[in-house]
Amino acid sequence: MFKIAKSFRFDAAHRLPLHKGKCKALHGHTYEVVLEFAAEDVDQKMAPTCGMVLDYGDIKTGPIAMIMKYMDHATILQESDPLTEVLLGPRPRAGHCGPNEYPLREEHGVAPALVGLPVKVYVLMDPPTAENLAKEIHGLVRAWLRDDNSPRGGYVHLAKVKVKETADTHAEYAG
Repeated sequence: MFKIAKSFRFDAAHRLPLHKGKCKALHGHTYEVVLEFAAEDVDQKMAPTCGMVLDYGDIKTGPIAMIMKYMDHATILQESDPLTEVLLGPRPRAGHCGPNEYPLREEHGVAPALVGLPVKVYVLMDPPTAENLAKEIHGLVRAWLRDDNSPRGGYVHLAKVKVKETADTHAEYAG
């Protein structure tokens, strides 16, 4: 089994409204994410990637670019968090809401000074913990691997996703 890993960082805010400590308040992190891929073989007959599990450049322009677009400098909230409705306005409360980036409007009920400011929100069904971010990112990357345009989609699998919230803490998901 061959394994490779590619790491990257993004900045985002989140909060855990039901937390009993300071994580209840909106705060931010510079998250470090490590994507680990595995393949049984890197034989060029089987692998169109020159003897590699995956080309690091493909990882950067594929799943990392997608995650950066969705989550970098976003506010990551749980779907049921009241702040989600404040930032996005009333909307149906079903399913994954994905990324949104648009200006705040008066009907959102925000202070007049905030009207017109851009917001970027990524909504999760579960609390935006490092564990659930790892699971969400895992799902996004697996979808990329299944895409017909993905290099090595049939040969490579995503072994795990590690999300570091601080220098001393991390969560992993291997689905």
